[in-house]
Amino acid sequence: MKQNLVVYYSHSGCSRQVAERLAAGLDADLEEIVELHRRRGPLGMARCVIDAWLGREPGIVSPMHSPHAYERVIVGGPVWANHIASPVRSYLSETMEELPRVAFFCCCGRDGAHALGDMASLSDCTPEATLMMLDREIQAGDFAKLDDFVARLRKTGATAASVERAA
Repeated sequence: MKQNLVVYYSHSGCSRQVAERLAAGLDADLEEIVELHRRRGPLGMARCVIDAWLGREPGIVSPMHSPHAYERVIVGGPVWANHIASPVRSYLSETMEELPRVAFFCCCGRDGAHALGDMASLSDCTPEATLMMLDREIQAGDFAKLDDFVARLRKTGATAASVERAA
């Protein structure tokens, strides 16, 4: 069983950057959440906000990786209107029964605490760790918080593995 799967949705590319660095730091498999209908232009952006406010779950392409095949799944994406992006909502709703241990990340302009709470509620899981990256940090190449997040996940992964061996 592989230890980590990083699952993400990215509209502007910020969440993709975080997910790729996270997957590289954890030697994890990477899964992109792909919507059935892309959001482009001003109407697409308006749909992002409306879907987030209303808690909609848009159709997504079936994942290639089964969360059940991993010890931990790290899920993340952008914050829209103070909520997690709707495609991430869809993924968590569709896979909640299969999720093992989890960790969450979000990328936002100001505050993603509510979005991280959304993710915990949708998955019905308490995350081992959470990460909130500000868009300006990502654009500036400041990944110190991401590096700390990776270190925490490595530590909890090592602790879980030693507990399993002892049992």
